[in-house]
Amino acid sequence: MPKFIIESDIDVRTFVRQFQDRQVIAECATLDEAYDYIKQYIAETAEIYHHFARHTICAKDEFADLAGSNKPVATNIVLGNFEDILYLTKK
Repeated sequence: MPKFIIESDIDVRTFVRQFQDRQVIAECATLDEAYDYIKQYIAETAEIYHHFARHTICAKDEFADLAGSNKPVATNIVLGNFEDILYLTKK
């Protein structure tokens, strides 16, 4: 049973804000699995958009403290296209 939910609060710059709420993008059983998922999610964005992607992710030792705090754990930005703020909530 998943214990952690990764949510995306995405702001698409080319449209009027399409998403009014955070979107669930993954459910994970452990913190390590959630952290690895976010790293892979960001890596795939960077692979698609090459030089136009920027990202930040919290340090792994801060990840547990941020879980369920309603503070972002990562930011995934494709310049000129979208900004994706990622949150980790506890189930």
